[in-house]
Amino acid sequence: MTVYLVNIALIFLWLIILRPKGSSVNSKIFLFLCFFQIVLISTLRSSSVGTDTAGYLRILNLFVNYDSLIHIRNEHAFLLLMQIVKVFELNQQWLFFFSSVIVCVFLYRSIVNFSPIFWLSIFIFITFGFFAQSIHIMRQFIAMSIFLYGYKYILNKNIIMYALCLLLAFYFHN
Repeated sequence: MTVYLVNIALIFLWLIILRPKGSSVNSKIFLFLCFFQIVLISTLRSSSVGTDTAGYLRILNLFVNYDSLIHIRNEHAFLLLMQIVKVFELNQQWLFFFSSVIVCVFLYRSIVNFSPIFWLSIFIFITFGFFAQSIHIMRQFIAMSIFLYGYKYILNKNIIMYALCLLLAFYFHN
């Protein structure tokens, strides 16, 4: 719990120091610092944190120890992340890192696209439990962040790009 409280305190510190307004440079620096903290916490967490984490790690362990996992039914894009971890002989923290970066990149772009008050979006993401959920249900949050990012294509009436975002989200969690 202390880590989450320090995270919120640091966000308020960045808010006071940078005084982000609109989509200014300070606002984007503020977002970067906040998402950097989120990625750091998500990556360095214990493998016992997260309701689905044990299942992800079990699949990763099978993936690392066996050549073929055709019999394991899973989302292809998430299996690609596991393949990257396997090929480069990385540990499980890298899976957490890649998953968190994907969520944060799409959330960053969504906040920049849709939110007039960046700091409030971050505050809601953390204090309403969405950040904690992103740790517990990684694949679902990857898919949700991609879906949220794709919403801009609906507003711009670009159905093909929206469909591609949905397809990518589907490959992370169906």
